[in-house]
Amino acid sequence: MERHIFEALYKEYFPLVYRRCLELLRNKEDAENAANTVFEKLLKKEDDIYFPSSYLYRMATNMGLKQINERRKEAAFVYAEATNISINRLKEKGEVDIKQLLIKEKATNNYKDNNFEQIEAEMIVAAVLKEEDEITRMIYVLFYHDDMTYKDIGGMVGLSKSAVEKRIRKLEKNIKQKIFKENK
Repeated sequence: MERHIFEALYKEYFPLVYRRCLELLRNKEDAENAANTVFEKLLKKEDDIYFPSSYLYRMATNMGLKQINERRKEAAFVYAEATNISINRLKEKGEVDIKQLLIKEKATNNYKDNNFEQIEAEMIVAAVLKEEDEITRMIYVLFYHDDMTYKDIGGMVGLSKSAVEKRIRKLEKNIKQKIFKENK
């Protein structure tokens, strides 16, 4: 991309990208780093961009989601350490045993600030979202995080209102099935 075009895009759209990253990450420093990373990737892009605001908004959303997923992985690791369960011990157990072990350890140590059920639910949602395509992940964020309507989301991602609604229902069904499977 030519330098003068990049500078014009940066000047015009950095606030939009920064605000989107800040909405997702809720930390000014992380949001600024994520926004700069979006523009670094844009600088390397050789193709023309026809709708820069929606393209950059989508890039900012993806960057924010990537960082949120990294935070969740780190939080799960810290939670395991906080409950004094070594990673090797976790690997030796089956999934159901790990869950029971964490619940037992939480009850034993009475961790009031840690909500195991919330952490577990977030990890299940993250696992289901990993299996979905980029558009469905974006629909999830726009619907549940940004409280956008099906129609508005459809306009943003290029799908009809009913197609967006169908994807949301399918995603909810997949999450419920995964939760039911985990709780067996």
